[in-house]
Amino acid sequence: MSTFFDIGKTFIETKMVDTCWIRRDIPGVLDDTLNTTTGLLEPPEDDDSTIYQGTCLIKAQSTKDMSYEKGSQAVFRKSYEVMLPQDAPHVELGDVFVVVTSVNDATLDGKEFRVTENRYSTHATYRFLRVEDIQTDYNSTNPTS
Repeated sequence: MSTFFDIGKTFIETKMVDTCWIRRDIPGVLDDTLNTTTGLLEPPEDDDSTIYQGTCLIKAQSTKDMSYEKGSQAVFRKSYEVMLPQDAPHVELGDVFVVVTSVNDATLDGKEFRVTENRYSTHATYRFLRVEDIQTDYNSTNPTS
């Protein structure tokens, strides 16, 4: 006999139509090397471990109240909510969340995000994460960069 918990879990998992994976750089920067040309730390190949690979649901989060200053200008964070199956493994803050394929929004395909929040609950029917865009292009107009 199904419980309300099982019914809720089954329902929400049918909405998880996208495919994603989560990876973690377990040694962190300790195994990175300094690129003397760029001055940046570069991780070795195959530096990350796959934590999760499977279905997910991602949706935009209104974050206009989550702003910070960059160069004395207000910048608003691009934050998203992610749902994973309830039996997905533990995800840590800082892990990288990647949308492999999105059924309804191909612009998400291959997009990378950083995990910024986990939520836990006794009666959770899914795992909840908050993720933010990983920005590598800061739209610099400096001709020397």
